[in-house]
Amino acid sequence: MQRMQEMRRQNIIEARKTVVKLDKFAEKAIAVSESYSEYALMMTGRVLDLVRQTGLNADFFEEIADMERAAQMNEKLEAAESSIRSSMGEDQISYSTRMQRFIDIEEDEMEAHIGDCISNEDWSKNSAEFAEVDPLHQGRKKKFMIYMGASLGISLILMIAGVAMMGECIETDADDYCVTYENESMVTSVITGAGLLGLLGAFIGGIPGFFWSRKYQKQWKPLADQFSYVEQIKERFHSMAKKYGTTSSVEISDTRSSMIAWVEKLTPSDPSMLLDLD
Repeated sequence: MQRMQEMRRQNIIEARKTVVKLDKFAEKAIAVSESYSEYALMMTGRVLDLVRQTGLNADFFEEIADMERAAQMNEKLEAAESSIRSSMGEDQISYSTRMQRFIDIEEDEMEAHIGDCISNEDWSKNSAEFAEVDPLHQGRKKKFMIYMGASLGISLILMIAGVAMMGECIETDADDYCVTYENESMVTSVITGAGLLGLLGAFIGGIPGFFWSRKYQKQWKPLADQFSYVEQIKERFHSMAKKYGTTSSVEISDTRSSMIAWVEKLTPSDPSMLLDLD
């Protein structure tokens, strides 16, 4: 209980400091809006959203003085946002919204789309090679699997059939191993032996067969990985291509660079005019 009370006390102290900073922020935002209205509106809106989400209002505090300061701070922020907005034209308000959308969402989306475009551009150069080597690789792999499956299958069938034909054990040695079977004969021995030889041959033949099946592996593997990745990002790539109207990494990169430059023009270059809570 004492620990919780101490944590609550520390939270109240930090909240009081934040209220003071936000009060000063509201005043500074109005001053900054005279030169950078789009930026000031965006930042004031961001702070207002943060205050509402965290519930930093009169209800957060217990003492009357703190409650009054918090209420005044909220009123001051809302008044600042309203004052800045009312002084702006519709185009400026639209620019502010566009600016925030680019910073919050589109800059990262464009950066990701640049990478996706590059991946698809690289794939377009290699897709013909993959179309040629994939059936060769898959063909050899399939033949090897058929060989191993058939060899092992036939060998096991022969061994099981040979053992089954021998019947029950009628004589065991000192270690309780069977040495004589009921129907043991040359035929059953040949069948069982053929199964064992076939099993051994399958493994021996499988070694060169394995390497034969991997003739195109080094060429095929990176192409297959590239194809798999392009398929993985396919939905996102087409969605972003539709949104931004391009599948070219050069075009989307130029668009992103232009937007960054545009946002920088609307943002104060003087550090003293930047709106933050530090």
